[in-house]
Amino acid sequence: YRKRDILLGDDDLNYIQPFETRLVLEDDLNDFFNKCKAEINKKRKIVRNLTFVSVVVFVLVLGIVAWYMNKQMLHLEGKGHAIEALSQFNTVADKARLCNLASRLTDHGYVKGAQYQIFNEILCDSVNVDTFSMGIRKDFHKEIIWEGHNIYLYRHLSEGRIFAYSQDSTVSIWNNKQKKIIEYKINSAPLKKVVFSKDENLFAGWSIDTLLNIYNINGDSIASFKMESQSAFGQNLFDFIGSDKLAFLSDQNTLSIADLKKGNVQKITSDLSIQSIAASPDEKFICSANHDGSINVWYYNNVKEEFSDYNQFKLHTDTVWSVVFASNSRYILSVSASSEILFATINGEPYLKNWSFELNNRTLNLKKGCVKFTNNDKNIICTAYNYPDGEHKTAMHAFTGPPKDMIWAGSYWLFEDMVFSPDNNLFAVKIFNNNKYSLADGENFAPIMTIEGRLPQFTPNTEYLTTVVGNKIQYYYVNQKIIAERLSVIPTRLN
Repeated sequence: YRKRDILLGDDDLNYIQPFETRLVLEDDLNDFFNKCKAEINKKRKIVRNLTFVSVVVFVLVLGIVAWYMNKQMLHLEGKGHAIEALSQFNTVADKARLCNLASRLTDHGYVKGAQYQIFNEILCDSVNVDTFSMGIRKDFHKEIIWEGHNIYLYRHLSEGRIFAYSQDSTVSIWNNKQKKIIEYKINSAPLKKVVFSKDENLFAGWSIDTLLNIYNINGDSIASFKMESQSAFGQNLFDFIGSDKLAFLSDQNTLSIADLKKGNVQKITSDLSIQSIAASPDEKFICSANHDGSINVWYYNNVKEEFSDYNQFKLHTDTVWSVVFASNSRYILSVSASSEILFATINGEPYLKNWSFELNNRTLNLKKGCVKFTNNDKNIICTAYNYPDGEHKTAMHAFTGPPKDMIWAGSYWLFEDMVFSPDNNLFAVKIFNNNKYSLADGENFAPIMTIEGRLPQFTPNTEYLTTVVGNKIQYYYVNQKIIAERLSVIPTRLN
């Protein structure tokens, strides 16, 4: 050892071990034996670690291979169900059920294409759809007929009431028994948009002569303001702040906040051209979308009893067209002319940026658009108002949730109009070049049936879906339990 630096091996130590207790060795020899034993233990430890790492790597590789094979099998099975849905089943209801199963198995592009094709089939031909067996039926006992008036817009209010407006400036309100409780004519040019206060005791109507008129629910005029700003494609130019304040754009550079209870108006002048505004649900903030790509935020100053500057941030690279607050009032969703949808805090910290939109192998250009959340921020609906090829059409994009860590994941769909139910379990859509709406499942986008009429809306409890046909508001009873049963053809492994 001293000459060649060679230690004893494992066999040597095993041979000496029985005699160790009877040997009396000098210190240098004891050190030699201990060094040999330590070296042997070190080698054994290395072998054990290498064995453990090899086993772990083998198990991981085996798991990855198994996951990949299972995913491929689900893709093939899902695609097979989609092909079978399109080629073998006779009724649209059967196709919808099978395609829904395919979507649960895989998000393969063929499955999404099959779902979209079934949407078109339902919209174009509802003869084969058994609406009663699908959990939907028209309730003729709850029908509202407004004699002598064509309904231009309407809204479901609390306690089952319905507010309706016709373009001859007549307003009518019905109770939950579909009995008219009040009707009056407001002194206004035809309204383009109506917004209600939080307690539904006031409503603001924006008319074609750019006047913003505020009335109470009984039709008494409360205030009137001139608005020079124009909304060419649906931007939000006025919004109630709670039940007694109204924020609106007097002109492109002036944000006005009217306190309808005290009768005063606060004016905030900006050097920037403001495109749209939004008030937070907690009534503490107002934000604006600006022409230079920035977003302004104001907060309610309890000491001064007015809104004061809170923050300004610029995360977009072009004109911001639309802004909206999330339900927690601390996040802002915005869309710009540079086709960016951005999700940021009121302090300007970005969470979600630079989404790309692919449709038929081309990127959809959001040169003009608006965004909004569905109830509880479950989904995002973006409305685009033009395509890259110059066609000016309205396109609704639904980004399905739910959100996870402030990032929305899932698919998006393109329609001409889209309305989600308050619980997000159902939605009504209208596809381009078709005058019919389709009712669909909000989780898997599985089509259910065709509905007649326009301006679809859900009641607050999602028990009914209503549409307008001429002077009539018709009710569709929605049994979500039956719908879930009819759409679910789930194999054992998905239980």
